[in-house]
Amino acid sequence: MAVLLPPGGRGGLLGGVAGATGAPGVATVPITVQNNDIIANLSVGGGPTASVVVDTGSRGLILPPQDVNTATLGPPTGSGSVVYGEPGDTLTVNYTTYATTVNFGNGIVTQPTTVAVATSATQTIDFFFSSPVPTSQVPAILGVGVNPAGPLGSSPVTALPGSFGQGVLIDEPKGVMEFGTNPLPAIGSVTGAPSTTLDIRINSGALQSTSGAFIDSGGLYGSVPDNLNPPNAGGYLPAGTTISVYTPDGTTLLYTTTVGSQQTSIVSSLLGGNFNTGIAPFLQDPIYLSYSPSGTGTTIFDT
Repeated sequence: MAVLLPPGGRGGLLGGVAGATGAPGVATVPITVQNNDIIANLSVGGGPTASVVVDTGSRGLILPPQDVNTATLGPPTGSGSVVYGEPGDTLTVNYTTYATTVNFGNGIVTQPTTVAVATSATQTIDFFFSSPVPTSQVPAILGVGVNPAGPLGSSPVTALPGSFGQGVLIDEPKGVMEFGTNPLPAIGSVTGAPSTTLDIRINSGALQSTSGAFIDSGGLYGSVPDNLNPPNAGGYLPAGTTISVYTPDGTTLLYTTTVGSQQTSIVSSLLGGNFNTGIAPFLQDPIYLSYSPSGTGTTIFDT
């Protein structure tokens, strides 16, 4: 789920406090796919178990209020807002931040880190039509990205103890998410997680370079900017259109997908719309996000 605007009032990652003991040698938790989102379970500050969208297109954990027990979170550490979506169709969420632990299960618990709890939200459609959204309907989003705008300063994965905070493997074909170093051989990699430069081929057309692309597990069916001259069927790619995605030098094919009817939207590059992979590549092969280099990250397509 791409973040359009940088948030305000970030709380920083808190370090220097030991995490929970007993984390296993292999830090693996189950994931599932529901409504074209990758879903994991976690709990915050000893609160209830929450189902969250695993989102490479944002950074930081944000939850609706029913997914936490505010009595156990301690005093607020800050506030801010974040805008999710594409130009013309956005969700603005205002939030309060807290410093607390995130428990992924299987003994995998972070050091105290910043999490956000939604306080209000607004949906805007076609740029002009805005309406309030109940905070109970705000999606719970685990942003594991490195270089999107936010909403927070870091992914809670980086607050895991030891090597577990080095990166995260999203292996949807096997139904697991694994923390730590990349355990699999790579097909290819790109600098940036999720924001990067890719080469795109639409159907049998020429390769085209597109910067600011998002490798976005929370991006549903994805989007293609109009400056790539895609075929257009009412604002969407026509059903049966193939998209092939390569490394920026055009030498390594990372994945190919064929879109369905009214799935992959065409967005205006002049209004800030970018290429977004959506969930498609994550359904095909394991993808690993490395938190190195700091502030940029690396996305690795595995076999």
